[in-house]
Amino acid sequence: MSRGLASGPVARTSRHSFRALGAPALAGALLALLTGCKPISAPGGPFAAVWPELREQADSLLAARQPEAAEQRLRVAQAVLRAPWAPEWQLRELACGLEDWREWPGRRSGERDSLMQAAADVRAARRASQHDSLDAAERLAASAYATRLALLGSASAATASAALELADLSFRLSRIARTDSLASAAMVALERAFGPRHPELALAHEQLGRSLKNYHGGTALPRALEFYQEALRMRVETVGPHASAIAGAFHEIGNLERSRRAPAAALDAFRVALALRRETYGPVDDAVASTLTAMAILEGAR
Repeated sequence: MSRGLASGPVARTSRHSFRALGAPALAGALLALLTGCKPISAPGGPFAAVWPELREQADSLLAARQPEAAEQRLRVAQAVLRAPWAPEWQLRELACGLEDWREWPGRRSGERDSLMQAAADVRAARRASQHDSLDAAERLAASAYATRLALLGSASAATASAALELADLSFRLSRIARTDSLASAAMVALERAFGPRHPELALAHEQLGRSLKNYHGGTALPRALEFYQEALRMRVETVGPHASAIAGAFHEIGNLERSRRAPAAALDAFRVALALRRETYGPVDDAVASTLTAMAILEGAR
């Protein structure tokens, strides 16, 4: 059984020492305590920020039905990204994208149109989701996933990405069996494509952990914590402790530890989430308020 944050090393660590650390160091320190390992240094380098920007541009251009311009962005990335100056997961992701483009000329016109529409649908689903238009977002994500599954196959990283988008919406609409199925399939495909460390693979772990935490009862909480811990490790290793998603992961771990009736462990996790969210968003933000509220409720119940 997984240990809570309050057991083992955390129980012997002063909470004042956590508060004295900067937010990224705080995340790294508590992650080490969560997993029982030494602190992790995220990979970096002068080109670490290049690929996410070029990938977003390529995806946007494909959705806008400008495939030649999208391919050109990938070629720019190919010319710039080199080991060891870019993280391994980015190099593998770029290689996967280039492989998809090698198959593009051989596809029928209708297939190319469908794949461009799928790219547009995924982006539209994200926008609708952000505005809580969940039914519309679900239809868009389901359409994109079905298209990519039919044309690219279940092993495709692009199919897995659409599956994760649909899994998130399915969770928010309480379609839990579909959430678990999609996230599990995406996990297999992403690990096969990118290896054991990738941001979207972390997302798949988080989705499975969230489903276990919210819908599978108290006996599932230790397994849920394992999923969250592994997701957190992946995120720190791939994007670093500064990423906003790290704060969300710690907030969810706080909620999980509260469900496990481990208030000290929950407060440790909430404190990290609060520090990171304040660093990212400033002192006045809904995300900051959410963590403060969770801490107040927990403190009030002690």
